[in-house]
Amino acid sequence: MVYGQTVELRADPTQDDTDRYGRLLRHVYIDGQSAAVVLLEAGAAHEYTYDAPYIGQAEHRDAEHTAQADALGMWGSCTG
Repeated sequence: MVYGQTVELRADPTQDDTDRYGRLLRHVYIDGQSAAVVLLEAGAAHEYTYDAPYIGQAEHRDAEHTAQADALGMWGSCTG
């Protein structure tokens, strides 16, 4: 999804800059589109809110609910 592409990292002013392990916390965008939303819509990710609401949270939850309703990715039947 991101290999060989330029990505934009955006800070979220509602969240800390790093987590307790010192990892940088950023939203990832490719060509102006949220990588998280793409993954959530495909059923390849799960929305998780650690402590406080964040920018894009409602959109992330909507994307996950759509994937669940459409039985995509992890929300689909196991075929193996």
